[in-house]
Amino acid sequence: MDQLQAMQVFVRVCESGSFTHASDVLGISRAAASNAIQQLEGQLQTRLLNRTTRHVQLTADGQTYFERCIRLLADFAETQVLFQQSDQKPRGKLRVDVPSRIARCVIVPALPDFFERYPDIELQLDVTDRQIDLFREGVDCVVRGGQSQDHNLISVNLGMLAQSNCASPSYIDHYGLPLAIEDLEKHWMVSYASPLTGQVYDWEYQRNGILKTINMKSRLTVNNVEAYIASAIAGLGLIQIPSYDVAAEIKQGMLMPVLLDYPPDQLQLNILYPRWRQLSQPVQVFTAWMREQFASRMV
Repeated sequence: MDQLQAMQVFVRVCESGSFTHASDVLGISRAAASNAIQQLEGQLQTRLLNRTTRHVQLTADGQTYFERCIRLLADFAETQVLFQQSDQKPRGKLRVDVPSRIARCVIVPALPDFFERYPDIELQLDVTDRQIDLFREGVDCVVRGGQSQDHNLISVNLGMLAQSNCASPSYIDHYGLPLAIEDLEKHWMVSYASPLTGQVYDWEYQRNGILKTINMKSRLTVNNVEAYIASAIAGLGLIQIPSYDVAAEIKQGMLMPVLLDYPPDQLQLNILYPRWRQLSQPVQVFTAWMREQFASRMV
């Protein structure tokens, strides 16, 4: 194994925190991964990792070397892309993790167009609404809403999604139509708990350009968008959701917008990927393609 390959193994082990996970992602044996690290430590004459039966931890020298490897691998990837022929089509495997509703409503219906443009890309589409570890699970990029706090990831802003307040006709028949924020004292909301953080969100609204929140009554909390929408359709309460998510339900009369003068805040949509993969051709074209898919849905 040459030094560049050994560096890639080292970075994968550091990212995943495990020789087993790194070897699975790279398609090599655990022994080969361990030998690569030993090779680097022998060349550098220093210990890079402290190993236990369950975990690996960077030493001080290992942390410095890891940061240098990230930059070197990114430079190498940039050099590879720089000298590729302009007419060479992107190719290779791409593993992407996306929320379930985005997969069903946006990505999957448009995939024929993606494969027509990029027939040499093999896509693995993981559909989850939970927090994932890109490094440990071997995912190339994820699509997520909100701001990322992980500084090891590059965040590409796809745009801002408008959100709507919604209720079902049966709910309105039973509880009446809220016309002002003050009316919400008499109403119920379906609470939504983030599958990423577990945070349960209050009802939010904008008044005179200022974002505010109120604590509404709720007797149901869900952490899945499909269940969230189904709960609103069943008349269990008001919901706040990206407008594109319920466009079909509103068109079919299953839900209706309410409190149009008091919209929730917009939701930022991002693609996230590890820093050293930022110039991967499949990631690049997928990011650009996703921008196109959401262009008409952005504010």
